Amino acid sequence: MMLEDVIDHVSRKTKVSKRTARVAVRSVFAAIAQAMHRHERVAVPAFGAFCVSRRRGRRVLHPATGLPVRIRAGFVPAFRPFEDLRRSVRRYRAK
Repeated sequence: MMLEDVIDHVSRKTKVSKRTARVAVRSVFAAIAQAMHRHERVAVPAFGAFCVSRRRGRRVLHPATGLPVRIRAGFVPAFRPFEDLRRSVRRYRAK
């Protein structure tokens, strides 16, 4: 599902114009991104939590040359699904 599909779904479910739905959906994602930029956790009940995790620096081998390369430490976005979402996905898995 792409962003436009989400916007169409919100528009149909709430019976508002696509323009209004687009503003609402983009505002939600912008608020999540801004909170994560401040290293805040954003929890959506029955769905999951968006957070920022610290990734430690490490050394790896360059695939082409085989030489060791240092990767610096940094922060990465993360999503942790809550149990409700996990159960829902497990229930509808492909057979």
